Amino acid sequence: MKKQDILSILITFVVGMAAGAYLFFAGFAPQFLAHNGATDTTYSEFTLTGETYGSCSRTGSCPSFQILSDGSFSYLSSAIFTGTATIDGNLPGTLLNELRLKFTPTALENDSRSVRVASCASYVDGLDYRYEVILESVVYDLDTCGKNFSVNSELGVTLDELWNYFATEE
Repeated sequence: MKKQDILSILITFVVGMAAGAYLFFAGFAPQFLAHNGATDTTYSEFTLTGETYGSCSRTGSCPSFQILSDGSFSYLSSAIFTGTATIDGNLPGTLLNELRLKFTPTALENDSRSVRVASCASYVDGLDYRYEVILESVVYDLDTCGKNFSVNSELGVTLDELWNYFATEE
């Protein structure tokens, strides 16, 4: 190899490294750092996450929420087209105490059992509800489709009061 060939390869390598570093710091790194992982935080004492699914899934307007043990919540409303998508706040003490009173390990184990269903409301343009409850580091999955959970159960009525509270916050 001639000296010119080695110099040409070396310059190509250096320019490639510089271009790669620029693309990394200008494109990937800011996007990666912008996501601080707040949604990945798990509070082991008590966390309640709820969402609806079914007919609203097609339009991307299904409401959802997350409640932490201190009563703070983040609610993503179904009115995403009106400009007020996320509502953050604190639950009233009475509602938070009712959640803590009703959400016992026994009730959660009973309502999180899998059952066979022939049809669900979400199959025919209706709405179903899915919840993930973390209580004392144990994860319970509640669903109105495929689980023993019902909107008419004790937990279901309490969660309905929660949805009604969020509806008034919109």
